[in-house]
Amino acid sequence: MGDFKPGIFLVLFLIFFALLWIVFVKLGRQQDRYDERQELNRGKAYKAAFATVCIWELLYYAVKSGGINIPAEDSLMAIAGVLVSICVYAVLCIFTDAYFPINRSSNGIIALWITIAVMNIAIGIRNIADGKMITDGRLNFRASGMLGGVIILIVAIACIVRKIVLKDIETED
Repeated sequence: MGDFKPGIFLVLFLIFFALLWIVFVKLGRQQDRYDERQELNRGKAYKAAFATVCIWELLYYAVKSGGINIPAEDSLMAIAGVLVSICVYAVLCIFTDAYFPINRSSNGIIALWITIAVMNIAIGIRNIADGKMITDGRLNFRASGMLGGVIILIVAIACIVRKIVLKDIETED
C-alpha cells in the first residue's frame, strides 16, 4: 500500500456524504414553509446582519489604521466579523419568529446546536491548554473554531429563551 492517496478517500467520502444527504434530507422531508411575516422579518434581519459585517470591518480597519494593535490575526478578525453578523441574523430571526419554518419543530435542531457548540468550545479549550491558539502574542486561526462554538451556543440559548418567553405569554392568556 505504498501508493496511498488521501485525495481519493476524500473524494469517495464526499460522494458517499452527498448520496446520504440526498437520500435522507432531500427525498425524506417536505419543503420548508415560511409565511409572509416571516419572510419580511428574515429580510430585515439580513439587512441588519449585512450592516453588522460592514460596520465590523470598517471599525476594524479604522482601529488598525489608527495604530492600535489588536491581539488577533487579520484573517481571524475577518472571520469574526462574518460570524458575528451570522449571529445577529439568527438572533433577530429567532426573536421575530422568522427563523424556523412553520412546518417544523426546533427541539432537535437546538440539541444538535448545543452538541456542536460544546464540541467546538472543548476543542478551543484544548488548543488554549496546548498553547496552539496564540502565535507571537496574537490569536491565530485556531480561535475561529472556538468563536464559532460560542456563536452557535448564543443562537441555541436565544432559541431556548424565546421558547420560555412564548410559554410565559401563553400561560398569561
